[in-house]
Amino acid sequence: MSLVQRVQMQSAGRSGVMPATIGAVWSVALLLFGLALCETSELAAGVRRVIGEQPTGALAVMSVAGAQFMFMELVADRLCPAAPQTLSRICKLMAAVALWAALAWGVWATWRALRGS
Repeated sequence: MSLVQRVQMQSAGRSGVMPATIGAVWSVALLLFGLALCETSELAAGVRRVIGEQPTGALAVMSVAGAQFMFMELVADRLCPAAPQTLSRICKLMAAVALWAALAWGVWATWRALRGS
């Protein structure tokens, strides 16, 4: 085995570590932000005062669905490459639909709020 092949084999195992770590951190940040908006905290009250009740709910759902989608896409696929893709695709599709539905809800709620003012 040549030196190039050995280096390629060694780096192949580490190639998924950095994207998986960044994906996990990003997913946790999105999840915590979404859950904080669902609570009756000062952050949620402040956001509700600025953008309204409906866009805040849409932002919370979008954050949680985005966190789930990012985790499945960036972390789970790299940690478990031999997992059955059928179930993975169904879960990703459901998370993506929830993300896009929340985005549409947020656009609709923002448009309604701006039209009413």
